Amino acid sequence: MSRSKILIVAFLVLSAVIQFLVHRTGGPSRTSSGPKAGAAAPALSLTDPSGRAVALSDFRGKFVILDFWATWCAPCMAEFGVLDPWWKKQRESGLANDVVLIAVNVRESREHVQDFLSRSPLPFSVLLDEDGAVAQEYGVEVLPTLVIIDRHGVVVDRNTGYDPSVGAKLTRQLQELMQEEQTP
Repeated sequence: MSRSKILIVAFLVLSAVIQFLVHRTGGPSRTSSGPKAGAAAPALSLTDPSGRAVALSDFRGKFVILDFWATWCAPCMAEFGVLDPWWKKQRESGLANDVVLIAVNVRESREHVQDFLSRSPLPFSVLLDEDGAVAQEYGVEVLPTLVIIDRHGVVVDRNTGYDPSVGAKLTRQLQELMQEEQTP
């Protein structure tokens, strides 16, 4: 195995250990499991890095994908490596007209996230959950966590942890949801 591959594997293992330790010592409460599929999505009102307030209700009528993440989370960065081209492709195909993808940063300062985004811009919206209250309300215990919400504000599904096939899964789930809407 090459030295670079060993370093990458070591980094990912170390990141997983750090995630576990941070979660155990200061992460969201383990007693909250968050909304299950079929439940109303908790209301959220957060700000973007420029300070503009954004609420979940602003997107009623669209499917919403919330991606909870942090800049120190290596699996989150790997997921962005999949979501970035996936989202660009969805915008080109027109699917993005019915879908909103929001990266919800958990427990990091506005300045830190702005610095990260200046070096690694994302093609989708970013919101700040600086105190972790929204992540706790959504039962986020692992980063990254994706929560899929339908056009009526109902949780459809949630995916925890990094999955390299997340783009294909999201495409399939969204297409199925849109087909169900058209079926009488």
